[in-house]
Amino acid sequence: MIKFERVHRKALLDWGVTEADFVEFEHQEEDLRQCTICNTTLFVSAVSCLCDKKRLACLRHFKQLCDCSAQMHVFKYRYTIDEFPTLLRNVKAIAETAYDD
Repeated sequence: MIKFERVHRKALLDWGVTEADFVEFEHQEEDLRQCTICNTTLFVSAVSCLCDKKRLACLRHFKQLCDCSAQMHVFKYRYTIDEFPTLLRNVKAIAETAYDD
């Protein structure tokens, strides 16, 4: 998961996306946080465009979102790369505790 995010976030930067916004995806209705291309529910990151801020794409499909330039696109993220190791340790600890019973 961390490698996927790191690789695809770099691809966004290399493409020319320069704007980023923190988003708490879990507070949005599920149908409002789906990739327009593949319908995956977005939890960690997404890309939008200023031409239609309601449309989102996952990191696999960001170039297919629309025909606008990269500078019109905005990276949406829930966690920074630095937050992932702690997040994953916490999830693992919770999962292990659930199976202790």
